Amino acid sequence: MPKVFQRTYLPESFTYGGRVFKRDPNSEKCLTADGRNFMPSLAAIHIRDPYIVIEVLNRRLKGKTDFHGKPYRPVPYIFTTKKEASNG
Repeated sequence: MPKVFQRTYLPESFTYGGRVFKRDPNSEKCLTADGRNFMPSLAAIHIRDPYIVIEVLNRRLKGKTDFHGKPYRPVPYIFTTKKEASNG
């Protein structure tokens, strides 16, 4: 299971354990179809490099509900140490 960090903004890069992680859009195949849930079982297949998950929820949405009365949930982004990971 990867380390999960929660932020109120999407960083360009993230340093953890002496390593620099960058967002890897190609690794986001590990998310469900709606892009809201991370699936570790898919990550084991698609990601070969060390990775972390950063969940982003705008500070203005914390504690608020949407039109259907459900609380807003953070959006997961996958960061890897892969050299060719783009920040796209």
